[in-house]
Amino acid sequence: MINLYISIFGYFNILLHPFYMSVTEITHNAKTKSIEVSCHIFTEDIEQDFKVRYNGHIDLIHPADKALANKYVADYLKEKLKISIDGKNISLNYLGYEIKEDAVWSYFDCENILSVKKINIFNAILLDRIEQQSNMIHVTANGKRQSTKLDNPKTDVVFTF
Repeated sequence: MINLYISIFGYFNILLHPFYMSVTEITHNAKTKSIEVSCHIFTEDIEQDFKVRYNGHIDLIHPADKALANKYVADYLKEKLKISIDGKNISLNYLGYEIKEDAVWSYFDCENILSVKKINIFNAILLDRIEQQSNMIHVTANGKRQSTKLDNPKTDVVFTF
């Protein structure tokens, strides 16, 4: 009974005090000489942004037009997430997205990245729409993992390896 109370309390606590968070994982894969990126964003939050941006409801879970949904996700993230490695801007290749539980997981890569010493990241995911938005960033390179949290309005971070 206590566990049920805690579960219900936790559920209502989330409803009363929602949080706004995205998580971006950036990994340098030394074997394939590539950068692999995944972004996890609450589905409801990005759909609300798309509703304003594209003047209508966009259903990412069951899209009427999957190609159009992919275009919206790719275009949005390419605008809101920019990465430079060792002083050179990289172009992210969009691979697609999937829905896992209540989040959109989108994937990108960039080939021909031989090594990583310094990564500059611009991350403005949902910052122009949600005042309380925070964006977690995890970067793995050269066998080391570093993380940070960018609270709105902060958009830029540098990792050195």
